[in-house]
Amino acid sequence: MAAVALPALAKTGERAGGFRLGPWRLGSRPLYRASAWRYASPTIAGLVLEIPEGFLTDLVSAPWWARWFMPLRHLAVAALVHDRLRRDHPHLSLEAIDALMLLVMIETGAPEPWRTIVWLAVRTNNNRA
Repeated sequence: MAAVALPALAKTGERAGGFRLGPWRLGSRPLYRASAWRYASPTIAGLVLEIPEGFLTDLVSAPWWARWFMPLRHLAVAALVHDRLRRDHPHLSLEAIDALMLLVMIETGAPEPWRTIVWLAVRTNNNRA
């Protein structure tokens, strides 16, 4: 598989998730701002996704302890695609978005068993709006 270049990601001071304790959030994830970026699927003709300048993402929505050993650089492309589709394409079903995320993980060479673990975690997440 050819490596896919990631957009530049700048860590922000903002955090997502976790429990608010005064000015702090316990167990929260850092948020990143992405530079403008484009993903064109090598498998599905015509599937092109634009990430706008300043797009805000938490990349992989995993607990802080799991992020230490996850291959985030291999999962980041799929996480960006998933976040963009969830946020800006509400007409797509969650099942379709999750399936596209799995396809992007396969296309970008995300290692097994991580792509299955991430896909199952996303599919079984009951805390989705």
